[in-house]
Amino acid sequence: MTVQINYKNTGLKSKINNLVLFVDDKFNVSGLKKFISNSEFDYITDLLKSSDLDKKILILKINSKKSIILISIKKFNSIKNQTFCVGGGKRNQVNLRKLTNLCQKVTKNRIKIKQIKKTSIYDIPYFVSKNVKAKHLLNWKPKTNIKDIITKTYNWINGNKKLIKSYYNE
Repeated sequence: MTVQINYKNTGLKSKINNLVLFVDDKFNVSGLKKFISNSEFDYITDLLKSSDLDKKILILKINSKKSIILISIKKFNSIKNQTFCVGGGKRNQVNLRKLTNLCQKVTKNRIKIKQIKKTSIYDIPYFVSKNVKAKHLLNWKPKTNIKDIITKTYNWINGNKKLIKSYYNE
């Protein structure tokens, strides 16, 4: 199972192309050849020779704007090509008002919220992701609550303003 995430934005100075790749627990990358270039494959193979393969996640820096993230999964062959929902489930559900209030507490910024009487037909009034399959097959469960996620995101953004600005034409 392989996932490629391409971050594209026309306002970016140059293309950012991060790859998130799932591999078996021995970091066998031969199945990835069809998803990445030959030079990336050779680079990954060389880096793996000197990497700590006891880790579950390896982040391989290609250059300042590109990384390849390898995530090892013990049950790789049994979950091959399946899709998993890894949302927070009922315990971590949050609506927009609660999310906005949490963001305001963390950032100490206030915004005016007003009601829009007519919403789009595409608005989803209620959605909670069901992560039972991921829990069962991968022994996975959410470890971080929504307030911690907001706090960590806010702190990361504040600590990386220069990096973030470098991606935009300003």
